[in-house]
Amino acid sequence: MSKLVTMTPTRSQTGDYGRAMAHVPVQVDEATAKKLEKSKHWVRGLTPQAKAAQEAVEQRKAGEAARAAEATKAEAEKLTVEAAKKKAAN
Repeated sequence: MSKLVTMTPTRSQTGDYGRAMAHVPVQVDEATAKKLEKSKHWVRGLTPQAKAAQEAVEQRKAGEAARAAEATKAEAEKLTVEAAKKKAAN
């Protein structure tokens, strides 16, 4: 089995590798990667636009995780306060 390589097209294309959107990385075998590198519309690895998109997604996920953790903490505090009120009322 040949080694898979990450390639990123600089424009949308269709070929032996399937359909590829601009600046969206795809995994192809080494032989296909060598063919694609000969064209001027493919980059081995990630283009700057693809790197920026990945970083934006990672930042969004981190922000969502932080908001979810904060919401969970706030909900736990709310339940603790309600439990304390019920205990004090009894």
